[in-house]
Amino acid sequence: MKKINLSLLIIALLGIGAAYANRPLEASPNQLHRYSFLSKSPDGSKMYYEFDITAQGWEQGIDYSCNSTPATCTFLADPTRAHIDANGPFFWVWDVPGSGIQNQGVFEFLD
Repeated sequence: MKKINLSLLIIALLGIGAAYANRPLEASPNQLHRYSFLSKSPDGSKMYYEFDITAQGWEQGIDYSCNSTPATCTFLADPTRAHIDANGPFFWVWDVPGSGIQNQGVFEFLD
């Protein structure tokens, strides 16, 4: 068997460590709530929502579902970053984690 060069092993470990350290920050799931999507502002900077689903104890598949269409159904956001204007409550698009947005379909209440 060939011996592994110690310097290459150290460089590989440092590379893995640097990649892990440079991960983007993610909000804790305990700090995020799921909101029902209503619309975006004409310039696309605001995401308006109807209400906070999580705070009301709703569960996907039981209380609401997402049907297959290109429209955004629900999204995750930090409740402390919510704002309100004349059109209703909203989040700035950049305050909503991209990984939390569901593009599975249209929000639909289950009876």
